[in-house]
Amino acid sequence: MNQLENLGAFAPDTPVKATITLGDKTADIFVRMASYAEMQALLHDELPKGAKTRDSYVVSKLLRLGDDAQESLTVEQAGNLLPTWFRAIRDEVFIQNGLMPREAPAPEAGPEK
Repeated sequence: MNQLENLGAFAPDTPVKATITLGDKTADIFVRMASYAEMQALLHDELPKGAKTRDSYVVSKLLRLGDDAQESLTVEQAGNLLPTWFRAIRDEVFIQNGLMPREAPAPEAGPEK
């Protein structure tokens, strides 16, 4: 048990800070790390009333906002985000929780040969 704790194998209580960038705009967000059991429930249980998509439900449960990471969005608010911002936030929530890999940045264009 101690070895797993020392390795960070359990979901931490403190959310992880991340910065979302879209064009010239940035926003700091916090992502709550879900345990395996919680993530399975988020992904497979019946959606609660008001949740129109699985992704907006997951974002509403795992996204935290504000300087102290104490604010959250309702599932309706998450679903009302602009698609570009929703995708950026959703992707970071999924990356931080191991549901998708972080893509390597595109290489910079070099001189033509």
